[in-house]
Amino acid sequence: MSDLSNRRNSQQRVRRHTLAAATAVAFSALAGSAFAVEPAERVNLSTLGVAPAAEGYDRFIVKYREGTEAAGNVHMAERAVSRLNALAAGGKPVQLGVLRKLAVGGHVVKADRKLDRVEAAALMRQIATDPDVEYVEVDQLMKPVLTPNDTYYSQYQWDFYEAAGGMNIDDAWNTTSGSGVVVAVIDTGITTHSDLGANILPGYDFISDTEVSNDGNGRDSNPADPGDWTSGQCGPASGSSWHGTHVAGTVAAVTNNSKGVAGTAFNAKVVPAR
Repeated sequence: MSDLSNRRNSQQRVRRHTLAAATAVAFSALAGSAFAVEPAERVNLSTLGVAPAAEGYDRFIVKYREGTEAAGNVHMAERAVSRLNALAAGGKPVQLGVLRKLAVGGHVVKADRKLDRVEAAALMRQIATDPDVEYVEVDQLMKPVLTPNDTYYSQYQWDFYEAAGGMNIDDAWNTTSGSGVVVAVIDTGITTHSDLGANILPGYDFISDTEVSNDGNGRDSNPADPGDWTSGQCGPASGSSWHGTHVAGTVAAVTNNSKGVAGTAFNAKVVPAR
């Protein structure tokens, strides 16, 4: 009886250990699937937009997960990226090397040639297939950008700079601000304005009908806007819109002069055509 009892107890202990091990494996698998990050989610492709396509990309920041060998050792990071050297971007081989470890934990990785946007995206995705990689992004060269000090820019001209629904004009200013461009504004003419006058060229008044011109004469080289109010003969008088001046200012108001608004192309010139 004693031997039989011992065998039963032993079998029960084995079953308990097997169940515990199976449970541990199951929880481990669940934890892994719950917290795993897909390779695509570790690639910051938005950083591909920081360099003109003509310049190409050859430097990347690779951040390895804390606790991995590559995270704390440049030589181990070098070995990790060297495993990718057999891979190709755009059908052409790419050799990678680690330049240095950053104070914030990532490593600067350099390719042996410039990659275009498609090649760079493909290489970044390949790097992210290493499960030890936390993220990979382009090593950006940060440059100062213009934030105009015009009085109403931040308060009212949200459409210039907001990413959602805006025009991202502040980014465009890094490339051009309209130098050498002349814009004809065909509208109600123009009024004298201190935030605009420096960018106005001689224009023309094309209105030949004196009954509607409101300036008492026909066509001439004076595009001054006398206002588009009505005289009252056919109804009550109304306020003037000064719309031509408004549009001209949207195009090329003098910018970064601590007053008024910013112009879309503030180094361009405007020819007012009434």
